Amino acid sequence: MPVRWPWVGRAAEFSTVLRSFRPSGHTAPVVAVIGCPGSGKSRLITEFMTVAGPSVVTVDGALGALGLPTRDLALDSGSVLVVDDADLLDAPTAATVTATIDGRSRSAAVLLTAACLPSMLRTLRITTDSLTAVVTLDPLDDDTTVDFLRARLGAVDSLTAARLSRMTASVPGLLVAATEHAIATGALVAHGGTWSLHRQPEPPPSVRYLVDGIMARAGDGVRDVLTCLIEIDELPYRTLAAVVGSTSIDAAQKVGLVDIDDAARLVRAANPMYRTAARSSVSVARLRRLGGMLSAAHTAGAPMPSSPALDIAAANAALDNPDKHQQDLILAVGAHAAIRTLALPKALEYCRAVAAGPYRNHARLSEGYALCLLGAGHDADRVLARVGDDDPSLRAAAVLLRVNNAVLALGDPAHAQRIIDEQRELLGPSYQSASAFVACERGESAAALDVLERLMNESVGDLTRMLVDLATAIAAADCGRRDLLAALIERCSGPGWASIPHHRAALAYLCAAGSHLLGDRDGVHAVEAGVISNVDDVPSPGQHWLTGLSGLVAVVDGEPTAARGLLAAAHRGFQDQSAPAFQWLPFAVERAELLAQTDVESDAADLDELIAEIDAVAAVTGPRIDVRVRLIRAWRLARAGSATAARTEATAAAELAAVRGQPASEVVCRQTLVRFGDTDQHDRLAILAAAMPDAPRAQAAAAHARALTDRDPDTLLAVAERYLDIGCSDAAVDAFAQASDIFHRDGHPGLAVSADSFIAGHIRAHHTSTPAVRAHHTRDRLTDRQRQALSLAREGLSNTQIAAAMGLSIRTVEGHLYRAGQILGAPVRRSER
Repeated sequence: MPVRWPWVGRAAEFSTVLRSFRPSGHTAPVVAVIGCPGSGKSRLITEFMTVAGPSVVTVDGALGALGLPTRDLALDSGSVLVVDDADLLDAPTAATVTATIDGRSRSAAVLLTAACLPSMLRTLRITTDSLTAVVTLDPLDDDTTVDFLRARLGAVDSLTAARLSRMTASVPGLLVAATEHAIATGALVAHGGTWSLHRQPEPPPSVRYLVDGIMARAGDGVRDVLTCLIEIDELPYRTLAAVVGSTSIDAAQKVGLVDIDDAARLVRAANPMYRTAARSSVSVARLRRLGGMLSAAHTAGAPMPSSPALDIAAANAALDNPDKHQQDLILAVGAHAAIRTLALPKALEYCRAVAAGPYRNHARLSEGYALCLLGAGHDADRVLARVGDDDPSLRAAAVLLRVNNAVLALGDPAHAQRIIDEQRELLGPSYQSASAFVACERGESAAALDVLERLMNESVGDLTRMLVDLATAIAAADCGRRDLLAALIERCSGPGWASIPHHRAALAYLCAAGSHLLGDRDGVHAVEAGVISNVDDVPSPGQHWLTGLSGLVAVVDGEPTAARGLLAAAHRGFQDQSAPAFQWLPFAVERAELLAQTDVESDAADLDELIAEIDAVAAVTGPRIDVRVRLIRAWRLARAGSATAARTEATAAAELAAVRGQPASEVVCRQTLVRFGDTDQHDRLAILAAAMPDAPRAQAAAAHARALTDRDPDTLLAVAERYLDIGCSDAAVDAFAQASDIFHRDGHPGLAVSADSFIAGHIRAHHTSTPAVRAHHTRDRLTDRQRQALSLAREGLSNTQIAAAMGLSIRTVEGHLYRAGQILGAPVRRSER
């Protein structure tokens, strides 16, 4: 990659500057370029100087602000004075520049850059009338941000581009710094040529140094301004001024750390990274002191919008001042805010500080939910069971949280149903939604969906809505209801679906996973597009759901190598936080299926480790994933060459899905059998496809099964193309391999050229290795007898058994296996590896 980033995104502004410096009349131009730090002002100057030639004199405002002497600025006619960071000039240097502007007598042109136009005008003591043109370097728009990243890196997935954009507000210099730091620290990784974020990146040191240096030069007042904004997006000017003083706010604006919305009179950090960078250089004592002052204004009724950060600041102040008025209320509200931001230990601290009284039950609700998210299911159940009888609505909320905890943290749907039945009268209308949620987690999707579909558009409380929507995403996918998934996708893409943002991220992932199960590639991309618009709402620990979503997008876009890396990052990210199994399990299952379809030796070890992890938590994951787990085992057996055992396991998975009423999962299982070469699946898949006319995978799998049974290579090629269209590239490879095998066996190798080319490319790029691909790979190098003997050996038969099955002598079988091993360069039996 080149050392410098490409000059992308500033072509229009650069053209405006160049046009302003063309000779026009008798007055030399004075052009101001305004933009925040990192917006590209210095880069624009560099590009300008390559055009302007040697007749350029430069003055650095940042150096001038330190009082360094400025040389005589007597300029020749036709030369250009360039002043970078003109708003930071010290008084003597500013006076020299101003004299040059006022006395330019139609000779030298002037190019000024600054972070803030009003500040620059005040520093130079000039007005806008002195300027020929003002060029503003706004942040890049979404499309230009993607172009900017791709010009430097190549392919970047859309969700990663959105996360980097939100993190840096699409300021080019900060994008560069954040991206390069993310690559250096392993947060941004390339898989299969596509760059994706594996975790939320930290601000680069360069930005921390920049912010710390600005605050050190500007003084404690400016530091206090940015400190107040570390946790809070924006504050009313009047309220912030009451805490830090209006002079400090204006100074922070002058140095480019904050923006002031004059119309709304709101103050916000000029860039999100400034807030994050400031955190590392601000003491905890300062943060809590200023947070307490802001929370005092908040509780006193000042005109401030509430926010989780403000509520947490108020709770911190209440902990520091035990006699604070309404301390228990403030702590209870702070605990809820801490849960919204996934600051779970802090939530527990607030809850346990609430004294016995009217807010104790509120605190117990928050404490129980925090314990559930931390995986302490038994403790959560005990705390929630202690919510008192004085408020029926709180008791009902506690029951719903106990049900959620029993299913997700304890993996005990039976206990959840007992709770529901015992509290049926208390739950009232929520009884049906809670029972449907439990039924869904038991794998009884069809029965649950009848209730859930009716509840989808009813007005219910937040907790009931959470249970209904999460269960509906699972049940709709299991039952092939693409229409219900589409409705959920539209809902979770809106800004107000849930009061807790990480619930929306979890629902988005489940909707994407369901869409992929049905073969709805457009649905997966619709989820991605919806999440991009709300990506900055999700707290950092919940960003692992978004990393997993990027993995699913890579799956449907035919990039299994990238998908494996992203799903592994999401899986390990939750595990590193000691998250309970229900949070990391979806990524582990999806990744295991991908690993089982490669020939990389390290992937085999990772797959065995994953299967062991999944088995270890089977007792607390409930029966809903049993079908997927059995299918993973089938793929593991197929990877080891045990074709008969793999088919047996996949058949058992399909039958279990049929019993459970999960037709979409049954389709995947029977599609897998077709990929294994089973020619007896077409009748059942035709029935499933007729029952799910809106499920693209079911339609493609039914066509696949019929074409394989009929030995119709042309239709197999069409099926492979259809698989690619719906985001099932793994199945497409197998359909291509099966078509190629029939063409070759029928003596038409020329018709298999396109299929062979696709297979070879997929193997090179992703190390694809499925039974169909391996058969294709060995077809032209082994005789029929060698292939048959090899197949039986890999199923575990001894040489004596193979000889009996093939009607040959043991010596002949040994010869076939020896020559097959020599040709393939690999042991013929797994035990020999």
